[in-house]
Amino acid sequence: ELERTVYVQYAVPISESYKEPNGPEFNTNFFLGIVTDKNADAATQATAKPTIDLSIAVTNFTCAVKTAKFFNHETMEINITHVSRRGIPDFCFPDGRPKRRRKRR
Repeated sequence: ELERTVYVQYAVPISESYKEPNGPEFNTNFFLGIVTDKNADAATQATAKPTIDLSIAVTNFTCAVKTAKFFNHETMEINITHVSRRGIPDFCFPDGRPKRRRKRR
């Protein structure tokens, strides 16, 4: 679904689940990396960055989860939010955050 979104080259699901230490007793966090199309950046370089509309993919995913047999509407909820690379919570890195490599020019 995401790969059909304009300006999205591919999506990378993070297969591990993470429990927020200060969150509710039962919670699980999942993350998804999205790689944008480099041609989109070049095409819009003179203007602002391209806007990526994920609303259809998010709506379809939310409906699929909420209609699954395991989902209990009384005790479960699903929240989807945007998190930048820098905004990924520290609890996702039990061994410390990886150092980013600088690109050579």
